[in-house]
Amino acid sequence: MLINILKYLRSIIALCLVCYCISIPKFTYNQTLHAIIVAATNEDNHVIRKGIQLTVDAMEDEIDLIHKNTKLTTKYYKVTGQDFESAKLRHTIDNIYCNNDDVIFFYFDGHGFRYRDQIDKWPILAVGYDIHSIQEAFKYGVPFSEIIESLKNKGARLTFMIADCCNSATSYSTPVDKEIIGQASLSFSIRLPERFRELYENSSGTIIASSSIPGQESRVSNVYGSYFTSSLIEVHKELTSISNNANWEDILEKSKNRTIRITELNNKKEQIPQFEVNVNTIFANPGFNWNGVINSNRNVFRETPSNFQYNNQYNYYQYPVARIVMFNNNKVFFLMSDNYIVEYAPYRGGLILTGYRAFSSQPQRFQWDIVNPISPYQSIIYGVDYNGMMWSWNNYSMRWENVGVVYY
Repeated sequence: MLINILKYLRSIIALCLVCYCISIPKFTYNQTLHAIIVAATNEDNHVIRKGIQLTVDAMEDEIDLIHKNTKLTTKYYKVTGQDFESAKLRHTIDNIYCNNDDVIFFYFDGHGFRYRDQIDKWPILAVGYDIHSIQEAFKYGVPFSEIIESLKNKGARLTFMIADCCNSATSYSTPVDKEIIGQASLSFSIRLPERFRELYENSSGTIIASSSIPGQESRVSNVYGSYFTSSLIEVHKELTSISNNANWEDILEKSKNRTIRITELNNKKEQIPQFEVNVNTIFANPGFNWNGVINSNRNVFRETPSNFQYNNQYNYYQYPVARIVMFNNNKVFFLMSDNYIVEYAPYRGGLILTGYRAFSSQPQRFQWDIVNPISPYQSIIYGVDYNGMMWSWNNYSMRWENVGVVYY
């Protein structure tokens, strides 16, 4: 009897050990990028409609690249076309549920305004079509600050919110331009996953931006879309493709500077974007001051660098200090942090050397020179003035001509 009991106990213990050793599958949660696109894509004005659609398409292309270069799974929420209504926007936001390691990306492109007695610096989003009166504004207007608070409360690790719209009490329309100078769009075939990870996986906090400060309008063209968003996208491309660093403060500051310069170049009313960046990241800033006037006395070549060869490949990444755009053909070059000037040449597999930044021979007129050695015996020299305008001397007319612009 005792023997039978012992055998029974041994069998129970063995069964328990087997059960203990069986591994229970763990539930794994995919980090999600919640991409909320709110845009007036059925706008009556054909220039605005085309500009908004161009901008939305470009933004979605960048969002898709975030997915490809990170572990984030994208989930889209679109309030566009016939669904572009304030009630549907609020309903969409109310029904977004986040994990604490998710990312929220909110983008609005359409009309905006502010009430005449409004203190809040962020605009009112006109989420609806045919808003022409203050009564309709109250009915369809959604304060951007309301969106900001609602999305912050979702508990995502990183929340990025953009409103590209007017922030003026004067009207409910958007200024449009059929053509603009000084802007150019590049399509980089190579993107760097580590830069995307710095921005979207190794960062936490909030980024808030709108395309103009209180009292200002925001412009759009049917060539490049919204001034601010197109600038933002181009900076995002650069810092995730040809750069050794990417951080949110630089992206927003550079986008702001470019929007201001493009508006100035096209003789339009002032447009100054505003933003707040409250982000913790494990990656530091570039370690030098790229913003504003770059001093010519800091590590600038006074003669041709010994290792410079025109049109050779530039095979290592540095920080893109500035973007150089030529007016006659919209050709784009980049001033890198080692003072070399490069061009993106996809047919050559990346960046090629085209010149270098040099100490100016006329410091009373220019802050630095661009030297473009087109042969061992001939160089083209451009002067960059203290406003970032690029000049070339014309021997026929015997005068300086403005040929390009430098964006920091």
